[in-house]
Amino acid sequence: MRSRTLRIFAPVAGAALLAGGLALSGCAGDEGDEYRLFHGDGGADGNGAAGGADSLAGANAEDCPDGDSDGDGVCDSDDACAEGDDSQDADSDGIPDACDACGVGALLALGPVAFYRFGETSGTVATSSVATGADGTYVGATLGAVGISEDGDRAVSLAGTVDSYVIVDPVAEFPTGDFTVALWVNLAAAGFRQPTVFSYASQAEANEIVIAATPTYAGSFLDHALQLTVGGQVWESDAEIAGGRWLHVAATWVESSGLATVYIDGTEQAATNGLAAGASLPGGGIMVVGQDQDSPGGGFQSDQSLQGSVDEVLVFDRQLSGSEVAEIYSATICD
Repeated sequence: MRSRTLRIFAPVAGAALLAGGLALSGCAGDEGDEYRLFHGDGGADGNGAAGGADSLAGANAEDCPDGDSDGDGVCDSDDACAEGDDSQDADSDGIPDACDACGVGALLALGPVAFYRFGETSGTVATSSVATGADGTYVGATLGAVGISEDGDRAVSLAGTVDSYVIVDPVAEFPTGDFTVALWVNLAAAGFRQPTVFSYASQAEANEIVIAATPTYAGSFLDHALQLTVGGQVWESDAEIAGGRWLHVAATWVESSGLATVYIDGTEQAATNGLAAGASLPGGGIMVVGQDQDSPGGGFQSDQSLQGSVDEVLVFDRQLSGSEVAEIYSATICD
């Protein structure tokens, strides 16, 4: 990683805070480049960003004649990440989130409304990785299971019984229209069972969203395919859900047309039109990983309980494109 000098321009009153040059790791530019970060003074003298003494609303034209397109206080010619705020680096890898093609930063840059990494090794709290999201609760789950990568990533393991799941009640800011749900799952042998990976229920409809693996036959062999339910309407796709290994599963839905698309390992597998077209999903419902809800937050059945591991659950309030789904897949397996 290349080291760059960060020069901070500040009013005299704040000069005591500046002890000298600061090393900043970046993801672009030549070695020895200088990043210029302009610390605002409320805009009183025209040399700082408007909006308060600590505002970084962007560099002004006098100090930064080439502009500051993303408003992060770094001149465009020196910007490590022209697409976003250089100071945002969720995974502390020295690459700003908006330019980070790998890891948590890349996922957060896509703007999820819910994100659960399931990285805890003790306790009962499933921490939300989105600041506005609600934390979940582990029930009868084994924490610290081996995750999708070999660099210490952890996942949650569920027992395949009605008393083993993760619940978020209520879900903050859940989509009421278009959505995408993406996650990693490693199913144990399911036999004739129909394990549910993800479900969202409201008081009006227990099956607002359900992602499950339903038994099918491929010739004489028992297999499982991805089943998506939206607003109580069921679509049985032909996207295969194989057990015994990690799979990245994503489902998108468009409210106006009912267009539903499912992806496995970043590649589109099946699509259908007219699934619950025009339906509106109530907010403030309950999200459960590993169980189908026959009533909000309950009504679980053992033949629908998931046995296996789940990792990196993401929910978006829009239909992600195929390239964005592929980006999620790649970001969670790259080094």
